[in-house]
Amino acid sequence: MEKYYFLIVILAGLGFVLAHEFGHFAAADLFGLEPKFVLGTQPDYALLGFFIGISHLSGSAAAEAFVILGASVIPLIISLILLFTSKAFNFKELDFIAKIFFILIVVNLIPLPGIEMADANKLFRIFLSG
Repeated sequence: MEKYYFLIVILAGLGFVLAHEFGHFAAADLFGLEPKFVLGTQPDYALLGFFIGISHLSGSAAAEAFVILGASVIPLIISLILLFTSKAFNFKELDFIAKIFFILIVVNLIPLPGIEMADANKLFRIFLSG
């Protein structure tokens, strides 16, 4: 498995991004905010050069917070499924992917100065304003 760590990390990261954005989509859809997937460039994401996200009509502060937190629910469910499956079948790669997902969930919920579009920063502003 050691020689495949890099590939596993890349694929887990891509899987997390898709699960994360689908979480936003599902949460926005639950509030009837008519979500759409978007792909484009954003100056705030100069390190990545692009962004993938969800576009939806603005809702209440509670709806916005729900949509932001919804991005962590789907990856958390996937992480737990991977963790339980890895323990049941002694499959170390799934355990490694589950840990990557969990780390990315935690990092996503940490406010980062200078990145206004980060989920944690948006959530922090919502809680401060209301």
